Amino acid sequence: MKRLLALPLAALLAACAPLPPEQQSVAPRTDVTVDKTIQGLAQKTQPAAQAQQSERWWEALHDPQLNQLIETALQHSPDLQVLQARVAAAGQAEQLARLNGQVHYDTNASVIRQRYSENGIFPPPIGGSVFTQDDISLGMSYTLDFWGKNRALVKAAVGEARAAQAEQAAARLNLAALVADAWYAWGDAQSQLRLAEQQVALQQKQVEVAETRFRHGLDTALPGLAARQALQRQQDGLQQLTYQTRADRYRLAALLGLSPDQSDSLPEPQETPALLPLPAHVPADWLAQRPDVQAQLWRVQAAQGQVDASKADFYPNIDLKLLVGLESIDASKWLTPSSRMGSVGPAIHLPLLNVQTLRARLGQSQADYRAAVASYDATLLQAARQAVDSYALASSLDQRSKMQQAAMDEAEKTRAVQALRLQKGLIAETQLLDAEQAALSQQQQLVTTRTARMRAQVALMQAVGGRAFRSEP
Repeated sequence: MKRLLALPLAALLAACAPLPPEQQSVAPRTDVTVDKTIQGLAQKTQPAAQAQQSERWWEALHDPQLNQLIETALQHSPDLQVLQARVAAAGQAEQLARLNGQVHYDTNASVIRQRYSENGIFPPPIGGSVFTQDDISLGMSYTLDFWGKNRALVKAAVGEARAAQAEQAAARLNLAALVADAWYAWGDAQSQLRLAEQQVALQQKQVEVAETRFRHGLDTALPGLAARQALQRQQDGLQQLTYQTRADRYRLAALLGLSPDQSDSLPEPQETPALLPLPAHVPADWLAQRPDVQAQLWRVQAAQGQVDASKADFYPNIDLKLLVGLESIDASKWLTPSSRMGSVGPAIHLPLLNVQTLRARLGQSQADYRAAVASYDATLLQAARQAVDSYALASSLDQRSKMQQAAMDEAEKTRAVQALRLQKGLIAETQLLDAEQAALSQQQQLVTTRTARMRAQVALMQAVGGRAFRSEP
């Protein structure tokens, strides 16, 4: 009995197509080796902060208006709707892959009017006569997945479905970050515009004072000329800021799915919210959990599944088939037991004569796998670079904010002293105006730096996969 079983098994093995020598593949790389590089950016002078991955990470910025804008953008984004459809399609593809590994059913029914040839396989009186042939049948087939092809295809489909979900999450993360960045940029432009308007008003007063002193013979015409030139420069800068404010508003409106005409309905940005502390360091596993990195990792799994399926094609494929039904050329006897028909047996597909095709298909799937691994590595390195750049920029802007705040305090003190000296008649009014201009210029720099710090905060939260930084208790 054992010899009888060994004979068909040996025949199946002999019918296998030979795999190419380079058929071995490399296991997917899931390690992250950039932890030390990023941890080296830790600054002990920074307050420690906790970070928790969250789908609503922007709520940690404590800006209700921004929260509403991001929710609106996520609900109305056409790009996200496209990705949602792709997620649904990938889910159906996964379901089909699972169903392909189960029993397949095939039901057929037919009524055929046919004349049989007198010179065919049926002699007269059947030959040369016309009959109506009635058929109904139920077929079942099941593939014996000895070599794991169906399991590999399911693995590939699962990878594609999870990759589509991760890509959708990455798109949500990117869109939220773009809205937050545009919101803060618009707020900065508006703040700069208000300060520029104050500077223009001060400069116009400078011109008036210089012209008055010239008319009374207290000074030459040169101070007036210089004041008017400075006024023209500031008015030009005011026009540039007016355009920048409008452009930033249009950019935000576009992210929300609004036309430029609808941008007037956007809420006005309020004061820049308080800065969040930076984390003590950025662990590497944060980068590995980024949705775009996860998407590439799932792509690697999908490609590995295709490689395994291509390898399984080198082995014989065995299908078990069963067919039962009723067949009759006499309608009155169609449903009688004598019209029963059926068949059962294995169907074997031998790949021995398709070696070149199978090797080409395997080579293609292995090349796709190597490309997926390379894309994963590239995405991970890009994530590390983004995190490093954002962390370094935010740290630098923290220090600059402190220095500019100190300079702002000194400028305010100088303005106050000059105002007191003017009251006592110790200086001319132009000197007080100069001090007020200097204080406004320093305030502009401070606002720009603080806004840049907020934008760097958003970029860092995006770079680490949507983590909300919170101060430690």
